[in-house]
Amino acid sequence: MSCTFRPETELVQYSPSSRRLRNRIISAPRNSPSSSRSFDNWNLIFVAACWLSISLDGSFFYILYIDDYRKCLVLAKDLTFTLVVLRTVLDSFQIVYVYIRAHTHVPVPDFINGRGFHTSKWTFAKKFFCLLNGIVSVLPLPQAVIYLVVPKMRGHKFLSAMSLLKFVLVAQFLPRFVRMYQLFTKAASSSGAVHGLASGIFHFLVYLLVSHSFGALWYFLAIVRVSVCWRQACLHAGCSSHDSFYCDDD
Repeated sequence: MSCTFRPETELVQYSPSSRRLRNRIISAPRNSPSSSRSFDNWNLIFVAACWLSISLDGSFFYILYIDDYRKCLVLAKDLTFTLVVLRTVLDSFQIVYVYIRAHTHVPVPDFINGRGFHTSKWTFAKKFFCLLNGIVSVLPLPQAVIYLVVPKMRGHKFLSAMSLLKFVLVAQFLPRFVRMYQLFTKAASSSGAVHGLASGIFHFLVYLLVSHSFGALWYFLAIVRVSVCWRQACLHAGCSSHDSFYCDDD
């Protein structure tokens, strides 16, 4: 009696009931077109929340101003608290979006028949990049700098903490802007009838956003330049290089 070994794929025999179960698992509701269309209807809300959140990033540059009477720098605590709360609330919309997107549009591996992912590697890489960019764009980095780093950076290190805040805001602007553009693209594709009008409004809002952010950054750099001039004048007058121009440091 001879024994022949068949491949593992031939050993598995699917009954009609198991085949129906396999098809039901593969075609899960989270990847169905109807759920995708219903989810795309909310994209405009997420675009508006994302635009408002990015607009608040530029306003963080206005939390520092000059006290002309005492000739020192003041941190506007009320404005800072308001911006932190508003950005956290608006970013929570993006966190919900990232969570829903991860559970509805990430390719599902088909481990039952061993064929791997239903989509190509390039499509999966694109979806993974969008998901990673969404996570990076909602990280509370400015909030962490303001409430964890700035209180510990006293004296001459205060301006270093503010420079760190500037770097964080500028570095996070690009992924947040890319995220907003991705959301707008999805929203515009789901409503093709108003694509031209929506595109015009979006580009106008982008112009306002960039203008506001650039003006706020210019204001912050002007404040830093004034403090540098103060330090140079103070050094010529015999002051210590570790003296602070932050009003709360007396």
